[in-house]
Amino acid sequence: MISQPMQLLRTCLALSLALIAAASAAAPIPAKDRVVILITIDGFPAWLWHDPALPVPTLRKLAAEGAEADSMEVVNPSITWICHTTLVTGVGPIQHGVLFNGLLVRPGIDKPPMIDQWRDKADLVHVPTIYDLAHQAGLKTAQVDWVAILNSGTIDYEFLEIPKPTGGIEGELISAGILTADDLHNFIKGKSPAWRDSMYNHAAIDILV
Repeated sequence: MISQPMQLLRTCLALSLALIAAASAAAPIPAKDRVVILITIDGFPAWLWHDPALPVPTLRKLAAEGAEADSMEVVNPSITWICHTTLVTGVGPIQHGVLFNGLLVRPGIDKPPMIDQWRDKADLVHVPTIYDLAHQAGLKTAQVDWVAILNSGTIDYEFLEIPKPTGGIEGELISAGILTADDLHNFIKGKSPAWRDSMYNHAAIDILV
C-alpha cells in the first residue's frame, strides 16, 4: 500500500490467485474460487496512515478486519516502477532490472538519454513475477493501471494506464455506457485525474464481476 512519487491509484488484480501456492512449482494447485486483489496507492507514506484526519474509511475498515503493518521498507531508488516491480517479483532492482519509470534509451551520441515507458514487459523485467507464475499455474490474472507490464503475455484481462481503443474491458465499459470511444481517444488529454481514477475503478469492478 506504500510506494513513492505521488501519482494515482494503481491496481493489480490477481484474479483467483493464491500467492504462496502459485509461487512454488511444487505446491498444490490453489482453489479457483478465491480472488486476491493487490491495490497500491502511489505516494502514500506510512506516517499519513496514522493521521486520524485522513478520510479513508474503507481502507481503515479493511485494515481493522485484516492485518496491517506500521511501515514498509522501500527499495533504492524509491521510484514508482521500481517499487511496484519489487512488490510483484520479491527481489530488488539489481535483480529485476527496473531502474526507472520505463526503459533508459540512448538515442545517439548527440542526443540526451530518454525514458521510454511504452516498452514491452520483457524488455524491462528480467525475473518472473507473481502474475507470471499464477498464469503458468492455470489461474486467471488481470491488471488495471499497473506498470512495466505491456504485452506481458501472462495477463488475461487488463485496462492499461492509457487504455486500448479496441480492448475487451474497454468495449464492455462502452457497452455499459460508462465510457465512450471519444473518452478513450482523449483519455489523458482533457480529462481530470479524478475522472481517470473513476474509470480505473470501473474497469476493476468490471473485471471482478
